[in-house]
Amino acid sequence: VKPHIQEKVDDFVQKVFQNYFVIGVHYRGTDKGREAPRVSYENVFMEIDRHLEALNQCLIFIATDEMDLKDELKKRYPGIVVTTNAQCANAGGDGLHFLFEHKYHIGEEALIDCLLLSRCSMLIRTSSSLSLWSTYFNPNLPVILLNNRWQETLEPE
Repeated sequence: VKPHIQEKVDDFVQKVFQNYFVIGVHYRGTDKGREAPRVSYENVFMEIDRHLEALNQCLIFIATDEMDLKDELKKRYPGIVVTTNAQCANAGGDGLHFLFEHKYHIGEEALIDCLLLSRCSMLIRTSSSLSLWSTYFNPNLPVILLNNRWQETLEPE
């Protein structure tokens, strides 16, 4: 990780995550339904609720490409949802990597979100390489995977 990116991550963690149990949530939406079954927002909320009941001093860090989910989480859990200023798109649309001209900037935002997810206390995630990589940066991160990739149908031999 380049030093300027690591510095941004460390600064965010120090200013925002310090002294909190942080539930990281990564929701890969937009066009991801072509690769894995889409997870409903309600399923995400139910999993968050399951953990919030037992926690004090808690924050929810959301990393998503879907603006609607970010907005819904902020309404449902006012005052405890934190996020970066990473670009988002609308549900059902194309992935961010197809929409924006500044690919390096989008990639940097994604890497920062990935590294921040790795610094959370636990991770609730959908099928995505980004949040999978956060577990490589922190192999001890407790993870709840909300879906799997589409299953291929095999013909009997």
